[in-house]
Amino acid sequence: MTDNERRSLQKGGNCKEIPFTTQTKGKRDSYNNWKETTMPTTTPSVQLTNPKHPHAGPPPRGIIAKLRALTPRHPVRWEHSLRLAKQQTIALMREGRSSGFTPIELITKLPRIRIEYSTDQQIAHASFWDVHSRQWVISLRRADSWKRHRIYLAHEFKRVLDHGRASSLYPSPSVRSSACEAERAADYFARHLLVPDQLLRQALRTGLTEIGDLANHFAVPDDVIQERLHDERVLTGSAHQGSLVRRAA
Repeated sequence: MTDNERRSLQKGGNCKEIPFTTQTKGKRDSYNNWKETTMPTTTPSVQLTNPKHPHAGPPPRGIIAKLRALTPRHPVRWEHSLRLAKQQTIALMREGRSSGFTPIELITKLPRIRIEYSTDQQIAHASFWDVHSRQWVISLRRADSWKRHRIYLAHEFKRVLDHGRASSLYPSPSVRSSACEAERAADYFARHLLVPDQLLRQALRTGLTEIGDLANHFAVPDDVIQERLHDERVLTGSAHQGSLVRRAA
């Protein structure tokens, strides 16, 4: 890894504020202590996916186990954790292509994943294990946009994959430092899942050069495109000029 790549992965310095995320197999009441009432399971106000055709059957089984199996058992360095995150996005996309699902469709249709939307949730996204239904619950704030929901869903899915493995993926003497690395790795996973390297380069070659146009093309927020363009510049050693460095009007 070059110095430029390492600086890119450490971009941002201090970790941003970490959303409240319960990832233990404790009672659901521990989550409800934070919220006075249980978050309702509701019909989503927006679709996370945009299917163009019906699917013949359910998604493949054992996807979470397959993706977790890629995790090494021994502690790894930070850049290796990010490499793993990208490997998991590639494996998930491969599973989706073989079954006719987009990656987000695949996540939402997994039997061990349940998506909940809350009208009064203060934080943007969270995930926790429901011991009663034996499912991972990804809770999203209903007021956020469809594009935000997609990126938050992918972020929390990575946190689910990392459950029980954080000590080896993000070893650190500081609990906060380890938690920050886990959040940054989940962000990295989410933006590479929704804006893959090959598809981003293809879009750039076909003339999509405005931030807003790229964001609409990949159905992600503008800031995700800006981060991915930064990733791309570091990986290729190139600097996209002109409209790529400014937000679309």
